[in-house]
Amino acid sequence: MLVLPIDSRDHSQGADSPAAELVEYGDYESPACAQAHTFLLDAQERLGAYLRLTFRHFPMTQIHPHAQHAAEAAEAAGSQGRFWAMHGVLFEHQGQFGNGYLVEYADALGLDTMRFLRDMAEHVHAARVSEQMRGGIASGVEAAPGFFLNGVRIRAERLEEALLDAIVQAVRTDALTDIDTVPDGAALHAAHPRPDFWSAYHPRGRHGHRAESRRSPE
Repeated sequence: MLVLPIDSRDHSQGADSPAAELVEYGDYESPACAQAHTFLLDAQERLGAYLRLTFRHFPMTQIHPHAQHAAEAAEAAGSQGRFWAMHGVLFEHQGQFGNGYLVEYADALGLDTMRFLRDMAEHVHAARVSEQMRGGIASGVEAAPGFFLNGVRIRAERLEEALLDAIVQAVRTDALTDIDTVPDGAALHAAHPRPDFWSAYHPRGRHGHRAESRRSPE
């Protein structure tokens, strides 16, 4: 179960009263998280009226040495109201997390670059990243991406199925709308037949064998 409830400090986007409240614990340097990002962009486009996404940091610094730095950059952008813009840029340019790159991203997003650099140099947002990491661990997350749907932990390979199930159940239970208007998952499934993050992100793969790192096509 999700230990830390969603609050006003979280970065969330989507429906105000969602049938599917999704929390992701993610790592900007993880290829599996980049794959999840691509899938979730499509899911948000197709299921946006029913879905709200909250992103929390889970930098796996033992294998991704730049993940903490990237997470702090996202928070520094967030302090200027541009978290989601920086979030997308970091996944689009995965692996390019040096200070020179980050300043370029900040400038392109219209941030106050001097404030951004000061925040980064002084690690202003490191405590927030660590707080989210501890919350993920307390909730049972061992590796990123870690997902919680309506407060309940779900495995990455069940993400599409679980999202659609939650939406259909909410429509049926609460009569939110006519059942025929529930978004058909067929197109989403065609684009992403099965979100295959598990073997990529789990430390020992789906069957107990260490998975090889795979880089997202992004």
